[in-house]
Amino acid sequence: MLPLLLLQFAVAAPAQAKLTPALAEVLASARADELVPVIVALDERVDTQALIAQTDALPKYQRAAFTRARLEGYALQSQAPLRAVIEAERAAGRVAYAEMLWTCNAHLVTATPQALARIAAVERVAYLSHDPHVPLELVQDVAPPPLYAIGTLPYTTSFEGGALPAEFHREITGLGQVQVTGAHGPASDGALHLALDGAGVGTGMAVLHLDLSAVASATLAFDIHVFDAPSEAQDGLFISVDGATYKKFAALPAVAPYQTLSFDLGLVALQQGLTLASDTRIAFGWGGSGPLPGQGYTIDKLSVVANGGPVIPPEPNISALQAPTLWAVGVEGLGSRILIIDDGVQSVHPALAPQRWTNPGEIVGNGLDDDNNGKIDDIWGWDFVSNDNNPTPIFSEHGTNTAGIVCGNGAFNGNVRTGMAPKTTWAAALVNGEGNMLSAYQYAIAAGFDCITSSHSWKWPSTPNYPLFRASTDAELAAGMIHANSIGNQGALTFTYPIPYNIATPGNCPAPWSHPQQLQNGLSSVLGCAGIFLGGDALYVDSGQGPAAWEDVKFTNPNYPYPQNPAYFDYPYLGGTLPGLLKPDLSAYVNVKTTNGTTGYNPSFGGTSAATPHLGGALCLMIGANPSVPPRQIAQALQETALDLGAPGKDVRFGAGKIRVYDAAIRILSAVTAYPPKAPPGGFANLALTGNAGSPYILAAGLAKTAIPTTLGITIDVGNPLIIVGSGALNGYASAVPIVLPVPNDPLLSGFSVHFQLFTDDSNGPSKRWLASLVETFRIL
Repeated sequence: MLPLLLLQFAVAAPAQAKLTPALAEVLASARADELVPVIVALDERVDTQALIAQTDALPKYQRAAFTRARLEGYALQSQAPLRAVIEAERAAGRVAYAEMLWTCNAHLVTATPQALARIAAVERVAYLSHDPHVPLELVQDVAPPPLYAIGTLPYTTSFEGGALPAEFHREITGLGQVQVTGAHGPASDGALHLALDGAGVGTGMAVLHLDLSAVASATLAFDIHVFDAPSEAQDGLFISVDGATYKKFAALPAVAPYQTLSFDLGLVALQQGLTLASDTRIAFGWGGSGPLPGQGYTIDKLSVVANGGPVIPPEPNISALQAPTLWAVGVEGLGSRILIIDDGVQSVHPALAPQRWTNPGEIVGNGLDDDNNGKIDDIWGWDFVSNDNNPTPIFSEHGTNTAGIVCGNGAFNGNVRTGMAPKTTWAAALVNGEGNMLSAYQYAIAAGFDCITSSHSWKWPSTPNYPLFRASTDAELAAGMIHANSIGNQGALTFTYPIPYNIATPGNCPAPWSHPQQLQNGLSSVLGCAGIFLGGDALYVDSGQGPAAWEDVKFTNPNYPYPQNPAYFDYPYLGGTLPGLLKPDLSAYVNVKTTNGTTGYNPSFGGTSAATPHLGGALCLMIGANPSVPPRQIAQALQETALDLGAPGKDVRFGAGKIRVYDAAIRILSAVTAYPPKAPPGGFANLALTGNAGSPYILAAGLAKTAIPTTLGITIDVGNPLIIVGSGALNGYASAVPIVLPVPNDPLLSGFSVHFQLFTDDSNGPSKRWLASLVETFRIL
């Protein structure tokens, strides 16, 4: 029963001692009538790990209601004295806002110092912490904007503006020079041209940025005057599609006055193993030891024009994660619902508006809270900062950038899709502050969303409230929800952001599935996403790096202000003496094209803020492929099928590797799921088989995992021995085929595992092939 799930981890303390140092400092200088936002945390809460174990025995569609009933019921009981004080202070005009957070047994309150003193005196209150709004750049995980523009086709320049065009940037070492000048002429076209040389020993590179994502090929042409024989490795033309690796594709010609050169950039990219991208970079390089006219070269009359017609969707980053291959079998995210927790979304953007959620529990414009969730007319989400129903951003397009990567349908972009799951349904939560982020997580559970994507995170120097974030993401998992989150862009700053707290929260919360390399064990809802570059999958080195830790934070920061829950000491690191938690979980692309805050497009959105919505969109595709599979199987499929990058296996920079969403979804288009995946001797294995209705299936089991290829194009992954459990026809996704198998009542079986795999003939279904499901491992306790 519920009382057995409780964890009490603090004792009553004097009211003043319950204020965190930051809040005490604010209150010391606050006016008597000043309204101060705080988080009020109770000293006990439901054991969410036990709750997760309970809901693991339930079908996914039953989990949210069960979880909410347990958590909200307990919070109502536990917070009764607190709520009485809050309501009395509200009646006296000293409380402006109050909201119960049943996910983590806390309360958001905006009140005067007098009211907060009364609240702190409530016996079961553990602490009060300040909950201010913060500058968005502290929580958004977007990379700094580039110091250049990105040119579109057709592109021409003869450098007559007198300065390096906005679509170029220069990179110089030593005494290298890159400058627009009228010297060393005549120019080929007009009075000015671009010169590369040196005032002494050095190198120079003029880098042109172009959006070539919508063309198969383009012709680069320019005039060049070479003054000395090229002799340095830096002399030549280079191409990059990730901004990190430049590949030389042509040497400089011999000494000669102006001559015209041209290159087919589509062929260049093909020869270099690259795909033209939304920020393709063409670099003119020079190296040497002196100035023109003795050394160096000039270029002029440069143009880049498209060859042939446009390539139809999607953007190259979306293709590289296999989304179009999955679309081809009819899986585009339809039926999935995602909450985008960020700084709001521009809902009228033509690439996003058709997929916007409409709350079925609300009547538009009647000014009433029809669904009784405390939010009037929350038709397509909520602004948790202004506490109103319009989560449209005011100052930033960050959230709209992320939305375009989740589900942008290509409108106003030549129908070139920017989104992973263009038919998912999305809603927006506008947040700024720890408290309203926690409230948004609760909103997602209450409204029945399948998943969350958020590119906001809290970093180590800001002293995040790790226990409340963990309690909230645990509640998400218990409710059957899965959550993609950014992990920060501080991977190279391990002094200020030390390991094991380099990865920002909640991206550091555990995943729904424990990877086999992970020695400790504890589950939550979050998949953290690292960044990689197109054109080679090189690491975005600023991605937060693991391992993470769930331990006593005071081991690293003795002044950590929040009481902690020992139940969350499940991934200790202890200065590197223990392994901690393997994070991140997966990798996806940065510096990609996506929707902007009006009706157009941002040609290059970066940081783990950009990587994460690729994962969010992948979650939507997985849910669209099979809405019945629980979060742990989604997480398992994505990690087991990822393209391994970096150190073999799951590592602390790339996680399990690059998302391959088709390979992952094919593993759950038909699935065998155990509810729960464990039982003692004498218990039962309750299995549910889901997949395309009418498809013939064979359910197999084995005591070991194998890899036996077949002529059907699938691999049998269970055996030693291979046991056929049953066969028949599937009922679909909403109505599973139930299989109940007794576990022999033999204590000697304790510790053994049985592995199940479902084989389905989907020749008449969407995939037109045989399917081999994810292996479901059932443990005998």
